[in-house]
Amino acid sequence: MVTGQPTAPGQNRGCTHDAFVYDSDEMLLSGAVPFLQAGLDCDDTVVVVCSYRKNALLAAALGNDPRVRFLTQRSVYQRPPGALATYQELLERERRRPGRVRLVGEVPYPDGPQERDGWFRYEAVLNRMLTPYPAWVVCGYDTRELAPDVLVACELTHPSLFKESASTPNPLYQEPEEYLRRPAPLPDPVQETSPALRVDDLEDLRALRDGLRVCYDGRAADVPGARDLLTAVDEVATNALRHGAPPVSVRLWTTPDRSVCTVTDRGEGFDDPVTGYLLSNASAPLSGGAGLWLARSLCDQVEFVREPAGFTVRLTVHH
Repeated sequence: MVTGQPTAPGQNRGCTHDAFVYDSDEMLLSGAVPFLQAGLDCDDTVVVVCSYRKNALLAAALGNDPRVRFLTQRSVYQRPPGALATYQELLERERRRPGRVRLVGEVPYPDGPQERDGWFRYEAVLNRMLTPYPAWVVCGYDTRELAPDVLVACELTHPSLFKESASTPNPLYQEPEEYLRRPAPLPDPVQETSPALRVDDLEDLRALRDGLRVCYDGRAADVPGARDLLTAVDEVATNALRHGAPPVSVRLWTTPDRSVCTVTDRGEGFDDPVTGYLLSNASAPLSGGAGLWLARSLCDQVEFVREPAGFTVRLTVHH
């Protein structure tokens, strides 16, 4: 069991990352309120990031205590790298205070299974990010609202379970490296069609940028997500030229609802599946380049495929 006693400034009391599965407002309040109140009683930093309705429920149950910081889901959970950076910045600011950061948060899982998978990976990477910090993070999972695959991923990405305001070991937990090294993603169906842009031996990044813009008839600024994709492709292609093995090839497909781009080089790629997710000291990428972190931040999906022919980064944005 994890206790809530304060410690001296700067002392690392370890991190805890729990899954809290509940099926009613009463169960949410009976679990989260004692946990948060215990943090207030021992001068922990207390943060809540749930839906507007649940934030209001918890605020009322805590007597609208001004010491509790309530953040909106929209301000935190836009894309996984941004959410990780937001929490890392918060933990960096608070790490020299007595006590720890206690946080109750709920990811607003999207409808699409591929989009949800990005947030499953976020929960796995969160374990790596939390390691240096004295934090107790409780992730809420409301069974009334969530698809079955969310609850399966919940069990695999949390080292411990939150029950009766205490943390208990989770026997189903997988370490981030194991969870993230799942089978390679299947090709997007659009990849079976002819690409709008095909470059077989990339040498000139400026020509690539011009070719990408032509695919949008000069309207990239008017197509939701298009400019972000162009920036991400530029970053990933630059990395492939600098760190991969030639030749580098690029393919772009566009449909009314999404754009998909692949960048392939003939090298082995990188081995750490957490590459490009985290910021070190909230300023520079940890275990990876800024280009890949930026690509993850700009795209709805960033996937990696290692094949005998080379290493591919696939970028997807939804319009």
